[in-house]
Amino acid sequence: MNDTDKRQALQNWRQALVHEHASLDAEQRYDKALMAADALEVAGIISSREWRELVKEANAFIFH
Repeated sequence: MNDTDKRQALQNWRQALVHEHASLDAEQRYDKALMAADALEVAGIISSREWRELVKEANAFIFH
């Protein structure tokens, strides 16, 4: 995967976090964000370090 595709995948992840799951409660939004981050890691799009950063980002966005 090239850098442009990776940036787009991360942008899509953030877009879903902010907009697509807005109608869900906090726990459901967090679960969706983690599942999406898991899928990115399993697909080899992000590393485990990047996965942890997405988890932190989801936590900060949803719960703070």
